[in-house]
Amino acid sequence: MLRYSIIKQRNALGKGKKAMFYPRLTGRRNYDLKDVAEMISRRSSLSKADVIATLSALEEIIPEFLTSGYTVKLGELGTFSLHANAQTSPEESQATWRSFRSLITRFRAGKALKISLSHVNFQGFTCTKPCD
Repeated sequence: MLRYSIIKQRNALGKGKKAMFYPRLTGRRNYDLKDVAEMISRRSSLSKADVIATLSALEEIIPEFLTSGYTVKLGELGTFSLHANAQTSPEESQATWRSFRSLITRFRAGKALKISLSHVNFQGFTCTKPCD
């Protein structure tokens, strides 16, 4: 179940605009690699150490593939790809590798993940202090 609260925020598009209300996810918690490994270990015949080793290798391999120009498809989970923000140039000769401003890693959810996320339940939550 995802928790949310209603946030009031000033409209940034212009002066004199009314404040608007929107829902914001709250109460998110973190799971680290060891937590994920523990959960996978409980659902499989692999030991926690085996799963940690596999996930650690995945952490190393995905950046290697991306920086070598590959897209990484992880089945029904989704796809990682690398994109770039670049400065435009009026002439072709001025457009070089130095025109790249930043590299961005994108993740596109696969079919199974999209289906799982389509069945999420929401629970309203009232914050007594700023929510995170």
